[in-house]
Amino acid sequence: AAANASLQLNPDDLDQAMQLTDQALALEANMNTQMFKVKLLEKQGKTTEVDALRAKAIENAGPTELFSYAMSLNNEGKKEECLKILNLNLEKHPDHQFTYMGFGHYYRTLKDPRTVEYWKKAYEMAPENAKGFYYYQWGYAASQLDPPR
Repeated sequence: AAANASLQLNPDDLDQAMQLTDQALALEANMNTQMFKVKLLEKQGKTTEVDALRAKAIENAGPTELFSYAMSLNNEGKKEECLKILNLNLEKHPDHQFTYMGFGHYYRTLKDPRTVEYWKKAYEMAPENAKGFYYYQWGYAASQLDPPR
């Protein structure tokens, strides 16, 4: 967070942002911080380091981190990359509701009927205290299809 704030205050000082990012990574090497460093490295044109760090971040990510990363790719219009990460999440975490929630979001943006089956699966896998959210999303997804299902 400090590195991002530093970069927003002084967009030209990549060195300061990188220093703060490295300090954060020394405390906890989570995917969000690693991917922020990827963006800094991209701005510096360090493609070899970018590819290695991105691969490491993805390899060590949990289901919620992979879901978040896939959704950021989806929001950037990188549909093919998004689907690749969603499939990786399914391979690594087939028993987690966030895996299916990712597919639900992805297919809803495409207005693809598969959105309904993925929201239903996420609902079925969700803990009791989250079922209401998934039930709503499942119904909403179905209502957005033409014709509704």
